[in-house]
Amino acid sequence: MSRVATLVLLVAILCGSALAAARAEVRVSGGVAKDYDDENAVVLAVAWLSDHAHPWEVMIGHVGERDRAEIPAAAYLALSKRFYWRQWFVSGGVALVSVDNDTLSGHGQFLTAIGRDFGRVNVSLRHLSNGSTQGRNRGETFLLAEIAF
Repeated sequence: MSRVATLVLLVAILCGSALAAARAEVRVSGGVAKDYDDENAVVLAVAWLSDHAHPWEVMIGHVGERDRAEIPAAAYLALSKRFYWRQWFVSGGVALVSVDNDTLSGHGQFLTAIGRDFGRVNVSLRHLSNGSTQGRNRGETFLLAEIAF
């Protein structure tokens, strides 16, 4: 089994475990990826949170393409663990991405975040990166606003 297939299987198992304890809350996000060669990209995502004091988060997202920088759009599936302190949170986890290029080299990535939770709305700064494990490591940094349903 290839490394990518093994990673897909591992993330699928972890996401399934997190979703098994999921609460009836869906968070829809929208935001913008950082300026890259003077061109921003739209970021859209949907997330589910488990019912724990420090929940698991399963996120499916899309980072738009950048024409001038010739960076293609990327889809990602991530599993993260959130840790709260009052209304603030940090999270870290693993992700699979659909592309392998200069920005997101390798299909295996890490997703980290810091944010503020206002109840049904939260704002977070996130970074999707391979942590220098596979080739070039620019990564994507993006600001997201989430609304819970």
